[in-house]
Amino acid sequence: MSRGETYERVRTALSALRGRYGPCPVRQTTLPVPSPTYDQLCGLAEQSVVDAGVRIRNSRGDTLTVPGGGGWTDPTGAVATGESIEAGACRILEERAGCRCRIEGLLGITILCLTDASDATRDPVYRLGALFDGGRTDDVDGEEWQWRTSTDAPFASSI
Repeated sequence: MSRGETYERVRTALSALRGRYGPCPVRQTTLPVPSPTYDQLCGLAEQSVVDAGVRIRNSRGDTLTVPGGGGWTDPTGAVATGESIEAGACRILEERAGCRCRIEGLLGITILCLTDASDATRDPVYRLGALFDGGRTDDVDGEEWQWRTSTDAPFASSI
């Protein structure tokens, strides 16, 4: 997969989100990853360059989090081919935390430029992560999650 291909697909997704939600915070970063991780991301990019998640809060304002990245994070994952970004975010939330949601807005976007830490000649792979506001609920049935205070809750993690 060429640099231009993932970059253009990320630009298309970003444009679509801005068209639906208007301006929102966009965080951009370059992240060198180990070669095996880079290879996995190249394979994933064949199917999707978009990761999505939903931030849910309970009536006390705590954030629903799931294990990930060595800690607790918003429920995120890859959007499937042919799936809208919003539908993917809702599906991922249901799979990871056992609850459903209704998208109420877009909280932020992360654009990652992923490079092979061992081989600078390999084209970067771009990914877009979108974090949506899923509103409030106290009706969650899953077991692999916890409510965390908002100061403990991270922004969406795409890897």
